[in-house]
Amino acid sequence: MRKLSREALSRVLISIVACFHVEAFAQGAASPSFSRQIQPILDANCVACHQAGAAQQGLVLESAAAYANVGKRSAEAAMNLIEPGSPDSSYLFQKVNGTHLRANGQGARMPLGGALEAADIEAIRLWILAGAKND
Repeated sequence: MRKLSREALSRVLISIVACFHVEAFAQGAASPSFSRQIQPILDANCVACHQAGAAQQGLVLESAAAYANVGKRSAEAAMNLIEPGSPDSSYLFQKVNGTHLRANGQGARMPLGGALEAADIEAIRLWILAGAKND
């Protein structure tokens, strides 16, 4: 019997967890709310560098402007910042997930100074997967 490498085991576990999340979503689990869950994550972790007048890469994430990034093209990669229904095709998700370089992106993982909590990354992923609605 062959042993799985640590990396292979991690991939299997991530796949299993992802299947449970997709299944829960498919069974009607509530998706995260932009105004109640996603914008507070952006406010707490992103707005210091991404505010009107001084936004890095022109990406404004303040509450009055953040939702306008849905469907908008990234300045760093050949993909939209937020592609409703597809976290893997959403550059903002790739940046906070630390997978942006694999998506042919540039620069550092966001936010600078430390990764988001896993629960926050998952909330963003589920919000995008559910269609990135403005609620």
